[in-house]
Amino acid sequence: MFQKTTRPAQPAPPAKQEILDGAQVNDAQDELEHYGKTPAKEYSWRLALLQAYLLVWALGATGKLSPSAVIGQINENIARLQELAVLIRAKKEQNPPILY
Repeated sequence: MFQKTTRPAQPAPPAKQEILDGAQVNDAQDELEHYGKTPAKEYSWRLALLQAYLLVWALGATGKLSPSAVIGQINENIARLQELAVLIRAKKEQNPPILY
């Protein structure tokens, strides 16, 4: 009578060593370069890149990415996110939403 439904198989999470070697960082960087064409989109994709670097840092940064390189990239991404937030805010102030 009833068909048993099965969930699609979830992809296995990346192995810790792949994360430490920067696999997710590389993926996030590629996405940023491909899709980050406007300040708002760059902000969104740069946030994903920052999260990837923070994950590497949280796991110990013992792979191909050195701790100093990871911290440098985290600081660089935070600074750029702050710049983008100012740009986005200024654009919104120039073009306030129309309320009906």
